[in-house]
Amino acid sequence: MIRYESYTFAEDSFRMFVQQGRRGLNSAFYYVLTTLICFTGIASLSAYLYQNFSFDLKDINQTLILTLIPFSAVIFFILFNTRLLHKRPIASLFNIFNHFRWSRFLIGLIFWSTLLIATDVFNAFILHEDYKLSLNKENFLQLCIISLSLFPIQTLAEELFFRSYLTQGLSNIFSKSIFPIILSSFIFMGAHMMNPETEKYGLILMSFYYLCSAFFLGILTELDDGIEQSYGIHTATNIYGAVIVGYEGSAIQTESVWTIQNMNAFMMVLFSILIMVIYYFMAHRFWKIRKFNYLIKEYELENVQEKV
Repeated sequence: MIRYESYTFAEDSFRMFVQQGRRGLNSAFYYVLTTLICFTGIASLSAYLYQNFSFDLKDINQTLILTLIPFSAVIFFILFNTRLLHKRPIASLFNIFNHFRWSRFLIGLIFWSTLLIATDVFNAFILHEDYKLSLNKENFLQLCIISLSLFPIQTLAEELFFRSYLTQGLSNIFSKSIFPIILSSFIFMGAHMMNPETEKYGLILMSFYYLCSAFFLGILTELDDGIEQSYGIHTATNIYGAVIVGYEGSAIQTESVWTIQNMNAFMMVLFSILIMVIYYFMAHRFWKIRKFNYLIKEYELENVQEKV
């Protein structure tokens, strides 16, 4: 039985979000080509912006703009190649329905932000972490505008690539959705291992954090039949870290309202996992996402060519 929306194609053929990768043309060459084009697109757009516009790299906000805008290339090429090469609907990258579920996105955005605030309140008043006021009043409005407008682009690019395009592509190899999610989570971890957090707080600890985060977002995407909640959570995390509370060594270096000095990275990872667990049970209880055992359900490994 379908819980929230109606399917736009045969229910019996493609019930799982990950199975969208079984639709259309699924040559491994197309996935490799699109991946290479995406990374080339980021590098090319970054070079173009740097060479043709006057960015002051000493200005944190301008550097943030230069960092985030190139992710738009990933969105464009994934959408374009899904339609042109794979011959399947662009909508299949977002969910198994016929429209983007803004309510699910807002659930992820608002509820996750609430959990982040609760975590920082606990850290500040119970664990007595060192929060330093780092607000720059002159540039704060500009930071807010940049963050609210560009972080949704950056996070959408990562969600489309890791939670959608890549995971769906891996469904052509595996017969259970849990395995594409696990493998794409390791790839996500590998892509973030060069972040400055790994040098400051330790490669093993931060790699574990990236892996857990990716796996959480991956299973949430599959259990909710689309990327909207994971997209909202990812967006909330990055905007919150850029605008409200940052920390030393973060990949997102801005003049946020507060900065945590000498952060206890182990506690940060522990609390992150805790709120992931809380979110999962809340989502299952109130927003009726599927149970975890749904991820080990087998699906048919059958290619289907559709007219799109």
